Amino acid sequence: MRVRGAGCEKNSSDGKVELYLLDSYSKFEDFSYRIDETTVKTKANPLISYEDFISYDSRNYEFQISDKAMRAINDVEQSVHGVAFAVKANGEIINW
Repeated sequence: MRVRGAGCEKNSSDGKVELYLLDSYSKFEDFSYRIDETTVKTKANPLISYEDFISYDSRNYEFQISDKAMRAINDVEQSVHGVAFAVKANGEIINW
């Protein structure tokens, strides 16, 4: 299964990247879509763990993820379309 994101295969010596749904956050008042990074708190457990990322295509911004990760996304109680999330590298938020 591919999720939208030039290409690379995972290298275990590069660190750990995981995707988390946000538990809470605030938006800036001037732009309703902009999240104030100082307020971001993620869920305790990742929605997609490092082991579930198979590859990444940086030209198309596509991730290939495992079937287990697809089931986890499908099992989220609400739709994940438009839901805020964060990407953590080695435990530090690098993108939200």
